[in-house]
This record gives sequence, structure tokens and C-alpha cells, in this order.
Amino acid sequence: MIEDELFAYQSSIIGKILEAPFDVALQIYTDNFNILQDYNFILPCSDGIDYVQKFRDMNLKDIDVIHFFESEKLYCIKGPESFADLFNDDYQFKIASRILLDTQIMSYLYRNYKDSTNKIPNNIDQIKKIIDSHMCLIDSLPYTFENTLFNPEFIKSQIYKENVFAFETYFFNNKISAKLYSSKLIKSDKHLMNHEFSNWYRRQYLFYYLELLAMVDIYLNHKTMSIFDKELSLVKYFHNIIGIISDREIILAKLLFINGTKINFFGKIQKGRNDLVKNLRNMAWDIFHLNNIFNIFPIPQNGIDFIIPFFVTYDRRLKEISKIYKLKSIAYMPNGFIKHLNFLTDLLDPKIKHDYFTAKPYWERHNKLKNATEEYMINMIQSEINKYEERLG
Repeated sequence: MIEDELFAYQSSIIGKILEAPFDVALQIYTDNFNILQDYNFILPCSDGIDYVQKFRDMNLKDIDVIHFFESEKLYCIKGPESFADLFNDDYQFKIASRILLDTQIMSYLYRNYKDSTNKIPNNIDQIKKIIDSHMCLIDSLPYTFENTLFNPEFIKSQIYKENVFAFETYFFNNKISAKLYSSKLIKSDKHLMNHEFSNWYRRQYLFYYLELLAMVDIYLNHKTMSIFDKELSLVKYFHNIIGIISDREIILAKLLFINGTKINFFGKIQKGRNDLVKNLRNMAWDIFHLNNIFNIFPIPQNGIDFIIPFFVTYDRRLKEISKIYKLKSIAYMPNGFIKHLNFLTDLLDPKIKHDYFTAKPYWERHNKLKNATEEYMINMIQSEINKYEERLG
């Protein structure tokens, strides 16, 4: 069986597992273990591990801890070595939580460390409570991405070094330890931003920005079109011109087409605004951070089998749209980037879903771009961005 056919067959089996009730899913997994042993699975289960309880126990106020699974209890199947343990009541998988702090929170923590009262919310202690609990891994990747992805030289700046150092002082008992660890982080960030893989992240951000530009252009300039025609126009553009489609952002666009600025995330999207493009650039970072929850997750380490992602923010607009990023279940290869995400929300029109989101159109897009470099994709997407920015002013 050629590689593409095997992947398609695996995908069909994985799809059945991710959609099925837990007991049925487990049976399908055991029946097909020989072709699925490279995959790990996270499935909802009524007697699984409760990964949200610790945040409820903290009784946090005025900040949003966004979690991305529909169920608060999960069961995890980890690769071939755990197959024999699936029915062993004594075996328990180790689950940790990874929290990503948005860039706004990072700036608050920096000001707080500097003893500056400038625009620090009164409930900054709620964030410190999470850090002090030591119940989760805390990551400042959103801050790194947003500040350095298109400006790698910023890593060398004093303000960046101070910010990372200030952040680490919340975790260490003395400044020397914080300094040493922050130096390691900055070195790691430099490697990430100067590595060829960083172009993958740059292309990602530009793609989400282009999606916002395209959907807002349709919303503002084609008001007489039906919802179906708006959705179809957007999907055909990304299928034919770009060669990539993200179903999450098509769903986000559909919410915009139906509800307009009643959705707070799109509250500043009005025709004629001088800051329209600027707002869309900032909104693209929000979409980038939400999507990268799944790109960096899960990364097992230090004896942990699974790391469950959370996103902590003061931005209530993000909580409003995060529902379309909610997961029912997931399958992934631990040492690769292949992930099968079973999202809870599906608002795609059935005909559009059949014509553009099934195997045949997927492979059409895949074959069209299989030899494309990240540099080519970045240049192509940037060219389309320039057209939309000019059109939207």
C-alpha cells in the first residue's frame, strides 16, 4: 500500500475512533492496533482524569482560563507500550497542564516586577496565584512570537531580556537562578527565530491575517450576497488561489456573515475606519495564538505522558470565539506534526464541506503545493495581502 493510501486508510479509522463513544472507540483501536500503534489518543471518558478541577479550586476571578476540550475528564492511550495496560486498573497516565499567557499578561507581570502601577489590573494576583501553585507549566511563547516573529533582532534588545528575566523571577527563589534560566530561554528563542522552521510560523500568521482580510472584505463589500454564496466565495478563493483552507476560520467567517459586529471579536470592523487594517493585524495574532495551542501541544517531558493546553487571558473577546476551537478528541504522532483534531463545532455548509473538505479536494491542494517552499508561500500570501490591504484602505 503506497504511503498516501495508507495515510488515507489510517485517517478513516482514526476518524471513526474520534467520533465514537468511548467503549466503541476503544474496541476500534484494539481491532486496528497494528496500523495505529504510532499514534496516541486523547478521548473523553466519564471516569477519566479531571484536568480542570485544579483551576476551579483556585476560584480565579476576572481572568479567563480557556480550556480546549469539551469534556473535563479525559482518557489517554499512549502508543504501543501502553497497549497491554489499557485494561489494567492499576495503570494511570500522568497528565500535566501547559498554560500559555497572552502578551497583555506578560506586560502586566513585567510592570508589576518593576513596581510600576501604570495600568496594572488590581487582580494581577490572580495570575500570580496560578504561577505560585506550581500545578502547571507556564509558557510565554505568545509574547515571543508576537514580538520577534517578524523582528528577530528584538531578542537582542534590553527590554526583551528584562521582560524574560522579570517573568522568571516569579518562578525562582533568587535572582541568580532566574537570570540563568532566562538566559537559556533567550538562547532557545534566538535559535527558534533564526531557524528555517520559523518561516513556517511566519507563513501561519500571514495566512490567518489573509483569512481575516478576505472574510472582512466579503462582509463589508458584498452585503447582498447570501450566506451560502459568501461562504462559498471565501472557500473557493483559498482552494483555488492559496491552496490551503482552514475550516476553523471558515466557521469564524460564517459567524461574522451571520452576526456581524454583534460578535465582540469583530466589534471594531466597520467600513471606513482608518484603523481597520491595524485592527485586523492585531486580530490575526489572536487567531495565531489560539491555533498554536494545538501546534505546540502535546509535548511529553519529564515523565509526563500528556500535556493539556490552556490559554489565560484578560480578553473576553477571545473566550467568545474560543468555542469554535473546542475539541472532542485528538489523535497524534508523538514525534511528528501529524495531528487529527476532532472539533466540537461544525457550521460548514454540507455541500461546501463535501466539495472542499473531503479527501479528494484535500489531495488536490496537497499535490498543488507539495513542492512549494515556505519562502514561496510567504511571498505568495504577502502578495495577496497587499491587494486586500489596498482594497480595504
